[in-house]
Amino acid sequence: MPAMTEITKGLTVQKLLSDVQPDSKRADMSKIVAMFKKHSKEIHVYGGSIIGAGKMLYQSKSQKPYNWLQCGVAARASNITMYFGCIFKLTDKEVKKIGPKCTHGVGCLHFKSLEEVNLTALEALMKRAFAVKEFIAPGAKAPATHKRPASNVMKTQLKTKK
Repeated sequence: MPAMTEITKGLTVQKLLSDVQPDSKRADMSKIVAMFKKHSKEIHVYGGSIIGAGKMLYQSKSQKPYNWLQCGVAARASNITMYFGCIFKLTDKEVKKIGPKCTHGVGCLHFKSLEEVNLTALEALMKRAFAVKEFIAPGAKAPATHKRPASNVMKTQLKTKK
């Protein structure tokens, strides 16, 4: 299986969606992918299980820079998980606006069904994620080709969180 940061060659979004069970989860994921298409034409499968949209430069403190999704979705055993490539501090208050039954981790959101989700609030969170074109973690060295110091990139990211 490819690394989570790699686009999976030979696996299409349609094929991945067709394998999602039950049908209700597949329908929910298809709706989310349709929402992605409002923001990006770049939609790929990452790591064999995540449908990712958009592309941004991602530089963590410990790895080389790579292109990563801005927003993603995956079917998990008991829920649907959405990934937001650069939004690491979802607050409980933000998550409750999206849905009172939603839970979250670092940069991700979990829910059982879109019926539990306020789509307007989810769309607003997606817009925040799609607004960020690059993320350089605090303490990470900016790539040599990068024109701005990492501190400026972080300020840019924070400005998109309105």
